[in-house]
Amino acid sequence: MASGIGNRREAMRKEHEMGCLFYYRTAAYFLNPVDFLSSPNLEKLRHEEDGVRPDNLPGAKPLMITALGSQFQITAVDTTSVFGDLDLDVHYTPNATQVAQLRDPPTARKQVTDAMTALLALHPELLEAFHGIWIHADNGTASLFSLELPMRQIVPDTLPPASGSISVPHS
Repeated sequence: MASGIGNRREAMRKEHEMGCLFYYRTAAYFLNPVDFLSSPNLEKLRHEEDGVRPDNLPGAKPLMITALGSQFQITAVDTTSVFGDLDLDVHYTPNATQVAQLRDPPTARKQVTDAMTALLALHPELLEAFHGIWIHADNGTASLFSLELPMRQIVPDTLPPASGSISVPHS
């Protein structure tokens, strides 16, 4: 029985490595409220977290993704629950053309939605792992534009219909 659980756990980590990484980080945050404490469970969790870290996660160098001819320099990906549900918290550095586009709200929304869509195309497992994405276009320490969208509004055609939806008959 224990080996079956281990096999399923390993398969889940391989199939959903990026989602697992952020769930491990969240669990570690709750297990380690202060930096000077440690425990065998926390060390085991950190060891498992190290095993699922995707190679293309931004860190020392940014993750470059492309959507509709635009390239996005993703500088950080983490999680946040500032809006209630667990969301991905994504930061990118726009190039000069993208900075200019961020001055127009409809164009800015399209730009950040394109970046979200490109990230989800690279890691489709994130669609079901998180409520949404909160994305920030950063210039140095300043945020030029930010937007939070539920997954259903980012890529509406790839998700099952909402439960409890109401169908309106046509007259």
